[in-house]
Amino acid sequence: MKMYRINEPLQISGNDEGFYFIPVGTVLYLEKSMDEGHDLYWTPFYHKGAIDATEVHLEPKHEGRLVIPQWLNNIDKDQMEEIFSKFPLTKYDIKAAVRANHITRDDLADIIRSVPE
Repeated sequence: MKMYRINEPLQISGNDEGFYFIPVGTVLYLEKSMDEGHDLYWTPFYHKGAIDATEVHLEPKHEGRLVIPQWLNNIDKDQMEEIFSKFPLTKYDIKAAVRANHITRDDLADIIRSVPE
């Protein structure tokens, strides 16, 4: 089975207006390529604790497996601006993210220099 480690986050298209992402570094496993021009991937997750979910009961027509895929989308600049307009970051959010990710002052200066004026 072919495996791909993603180099940029991918947006998951959910059934609502929320924004959900698969982070950089996630490994996607290619299950199959469809004739229509898209691919089916899967990735495993760990979870500790209870999940608020409803059990799915398979019917004979499912042949032992029910797959209901969601779409993954690349994120372009306009989409990123839309996301941040709905979830604006404060300077405290940015400070916490910088500290949590161990970004140095030099890293931050490089980021600021790359932002157009």
